Amino acid sequence: MTVPLAQTGADRRRVVVLGHGEFADGFVETLRDAAITATHVTEAPSALSALDDGPVDCFVVVAGDSFLTPPAELFSLARRRTTAPGLYVSDETAALPPAVEQVPADATHATTRVRRALLDSAADDVPASTTPDSVGAYGSTLGHELGNQLMKLDFAAESVTDDDQAVRLDRVLSRLRRLADEAEAVGRGTAAPETVELDAVAADAWERVEASDADLAVEADRPLEADPLLLVLFFENVFRNAVRHGGRDVVVRVETTPRGFTVGDDGPGFPEDARLFEWGHTTGNGSGAGLGIVARIADAHGWTVTAYNDGGATLDVRTE
Repeated sequence: MTVPLAQTGADRRRVVVLGHGEFADGFVETLRDAAITATHVTEAPSALSALDDGPVDCFVVVAGDSFLTPPAELFSLARRRTTAPGLYVSDETAALPPAVEQVPADATHATTRVRRALLDSAADDVPASTTPDSVGAYGSTLGHELGNQLMKLDFAAESVTDDDQAVRLDRVLSRLRRLADEAEAVGRGTAAPETVELDAVAADAWERVEASDADLAVEADRPLEADPLLLVLFFENVFRNAVRHGGRDVVVRVETTPRGFTVGDDGPGFPEDARLFEWGHTTGNGSGAGLGIVARIADAHGWTVTAYNDGGATLDVRTE
């Protein structure tokens, strides 16, 4: 049995769900499949009591005929116990307090909204004086890479005498332009998803790693909704991490799963460190930005990434 070592984003946080019936049971199961800690109660008094049991990051009410208390009043009572955002799951429009959002009775859609609420809550919880400068950390890494490319550019520019050297110069310039685009996209922290082919994006990222002795195997049986610019950067950083820690002849595998995809290798695995995805945290000689970028890109998409050791290092990416 694999044991999670670390996880990105919202899914270390707690949700209280009030609801009963087949849909509510299935919705809670969907939350738990997405690695979200969900406390499920079927009666209003129990739900209000659960809000007093510890920190809560989202309070969800699934519509039901047997609730004697109207949803607006339930959320008002909950507000006296927690400032967590409220979510009402129902296909019938209801009058709700301003801070409560209503979503249709669709488990996948509702789970996505819960995860977004948790991500927002996680960002709000960090005091400004201690918030890590994530964009600054990425900027530092980017500056180093740009410096390397600019040195190549200077050398190439001084010695351009034929078409081959002009091609070299154009490649360096293209890389610089792409780095600038990636920096802007990661800095925004938001994604512009479109339908992409996982194998094509992974192959593009693999070419950028330049690991001639390593192997990449991709088994993808369906397309994915993702920001293509960010997804290739996601794979590039995961692949670089695999080659750096797994060895030059490491084998990396990308496979689709019912709820997303996995990236694994046959190296020694991740260290047992829950801070794997923190910016600037490293267990070796790296910058500590690689998996930080991975976490930021996942958060921009509303995905969850969980690190396992399963015959090597494995990242399970939940996109639904």
